[in-house]
Amino acid sequence: MTVIQQPGPADPQGTICPEASLNPEDTLISIGLLKQHHARPDVWLYRFNLDGGGWMTAKTKQGAIEEAIKTFDRLPPEQRITTYERDARAEASKIDALVKRYKTVSVDALSTRVASNRRELVLLNARKGALPLSANGTQRSASITAQLDALSVENREIGVVLAARG
Repeated sequence: MTVIQQPGPADPQGTICPEASLNPEDTLISIGLLKQHHARPDVWLYRFNLDGGGWMTAKTKQGAIEEAIKTFDRLPPEQRITTYERDARAEASKIDALVKRYKTVSVDALSTRVASNRRELVLLNARKGALPLSANGTQRSASITAQLDALSVENREIGVVLAARG
């Protein structure tokens, strides 16, 4: 059986190390290849790949660990990172894309846009609350809700860009 070495300061990618005597369970869980079923603690789940693959159920915990180790062996070294690191990289790429999108806009213009969006959000919320009810007791507010959501997303994006610029 292959034993997996935990990623450390000298080994940021995580490697397979047959001479190590570490428990592979924690590493496989941190990478996202193994997990315990949330409702049934006796059931363990494993993945065949990290690229959107679903979770498979194993008959035993040891069987799930063995299958997850097989998957780990197939992974390229750059994908042998924890889910936390994977999420941080994805977040960084999203931030880079937002900074690139708004790179030509000045900080003052972005701040003005946020203030304008906030005023518009207040007005739209007031309009939404003033809509009459339909026959079945609901409001016809889909377009206003869509506008509110779009403005909120834009404000969050601009906030991320402003924070990234310092």
